[in-house]
Amino acid sequence: MNKGCFFFVLLATLSCNQQANQAYKAPPERIKDVTINLGDSSGSQGKITISLPARYDTIFNWVNHSDCTSCFDFRYRVQPKNRTLLKEDGFFWKIPQDSIERFTIVHSDSYGVKIKTDSSSVFSFHNSEQEDNLVRFRGRVPADVLLSDTVEKINNKFFSIFAYSEHDSLNQHIAQRLEAVTITKSLLLRLTFELRTAREAPISKDFLSHSRYYLRTIKLSE
Repeated sequence: MNKGCFFFVLLATLSCNQQANQAYKAPPERIKDVTINLGDSSGSQGKITISLPARYDTIFNWVNHSDCTSCFDFRYRVQPKNRTLLKEDGFFWKIPQDSIERFTIVHSDSYGVKIKTDSSSVFSFHNSEQEDNLVRFRGRVPADVLLSDTVEKINNKFFSIFAYSEHDSLNQHIAQRLEAVTITKSLLLRLTFELRTAREAPISKDFLSHSRYYLRTIKLSE
């Protein structure tokens, strides 16, 4: 694809996303605004405000360590208190196949190199994720697993967005997640809406579309 075609497709995609933003007027359910301070309680590395379901009544944060002293990241989570509460820590952990519904923000303290804060970094990350998916699925990403991948501008910030839905036919479970990445204050922020439940659970029908609605309410203060 030549550069002219690429930019035409990009502009068309952004235009469609802006129209989609305008189409979402009424929230899917009763919501509330949640503000999360990044870095410390004063928000030394920025603040995120997002509208989430009012039933997401539990918020907590922690540091996830790995197998080396400098391998750690900061995690912030909002979820209903009647869902499984987890704080992943260490190199490996087990994720339950059911009773998971949550919104999580992850960022590292330092990436060793300075991250450019312009939109090119988000597009570069998006391309890298696309390549990783090709490797993961051996050259052909199933359409019923990766439902969409887009770059969308939300409140003057570009986000790389991937929507996944995976089915475990043997155990009759479904795992859905909407992953979004953006750059702020030289931090790469990964935001994930995640659902793991029985396949027949009604919430799985619209979880991804509702998650996209909440994502489009996000505001970042640097």
